[in-house]
Amino acid sequence: MTQRRLILRALEDRLVPTVGDLLHTLTPPTDAALAGTSVAASIQYAVVGAIGTNVNSLPYAGSAAIYDANSGSLLWNLLDPSVTGGNGDLFGQSVAVSGTRVVVGAPWYQPTTGQPIGQAYLFDATTGQLVHTLVNPEPDPTAWSVTGSPEQFADAVAIIGNTAFVSADY
Repeated sequence: MTQRRLILRALEDRLVPTVGDLLHTLTPPTDAALAGTSVAASIQYAVVGAIGTNVNSLPYAGSAAIYDANSGSLLWNLLDPSVTGGNGDLFGQSVAVSGTRVVVGAPWYQPTTGQPIGQAYLFDATTGQLVHTLVNPEPDPTAWSVTGSPEQFADAVAIIGNTAFVSADY
């Protein structure tokens, strides 16, 4: 009976901290710039976007860091997997986490040629590996010339279980 009480007490302490308690300070990777652009958390993981990170000398390519929510330890530093050229993709502008799945948005992603159309990426939080690329299903190549800004597909992302949601502003 004593062991059960200790376990319940430990769970209460972990799940119901005193309001205002600082649980962890998440230290961004040394190359992360503008860390905190976006933040998402689950019981297991915390994810922080940093759109100002340079990747392959391309400014604002972006990154996202996955942390252990219980210890605050950095697990993975995700870099923009589709760095192309021109403007940075702003990878990390939006982040979401559910279970072991992490979605990271890059609303300024642009193909090798053409205007920014946006893209999102699904990662496995346990390995840091890219699982799937969520491609803009209906890119509008005229969005830039008509509105003066890109479509911004993946400006906001969410995930519940195995279902990802990706927005498009245009």
